Amino acid sequence: MESTLTKSDASGAEDKRRRILDCAFEVALRYGYQRMTMDDVAKACGMSRPALYLQFKNKGEIYSAMAAQMMGRALEGAKAALNGPGSIEERVFAAIKSGILDPVEFLHSTAHGAELIDMKHQLAGNVMADWHGRKAAMIAAALDASGVAKSKGFTGHQLALMLLDGIDGLKQRAASAQERHDGAKALVKLVAG
Repeated sequence: MESTLTKSDASGAEDKRRRILDCAFEVALRYGYQRMTMDDVAKACGMSRPALYLQFKNKGEIYSAMAAQMMGRALEGAKAALNGPGSIEERVFAAIKSGILDPVEFLHSTAHGAELIDMKHQLAGNVMADWHGRKAAMIAAALDASGVAKSKGFTGHQLALMLLDGIDGLKQRAASAQERHDGAKALVKLVAG
């Protein structure tokens, strides 16, 4: 009985943190990270500031947790795409689209999304590094399993890193969503086609 209560309590605490992060994300999109306050987040969640501080010590910690949550969701989408139907090229592109392009496009479509993107390395560098490594490992495994990497004379890891580095450059250089989409499709064709 005690272990059931402990699991239930842990689940409730996790649900509470997830709800806070969802509220904080909405507040950050509305006001921007710089203008967002702990009071704004507490009010959006319908809780007191002291109760919020029991969960997160400052807004930097909230940002890092928001980034981890968002990156986790992006990885889940990418994994589903890699395990889905289609050629390796189609699956890798679907993974890049759902795991990178779609979240970036969503953020760019909001008033303060660009600010949130710009803050990622400053406030969530470790989260970003972990996400990049996990993303690369997933793509590498798919490229190795398909035989594409071997046929090109590379390891899946080498090809995955080349692809992701190209996508990172493309995100910075491309002026529009269509240009990012078309460029990503060309990079995937080069790596996985």
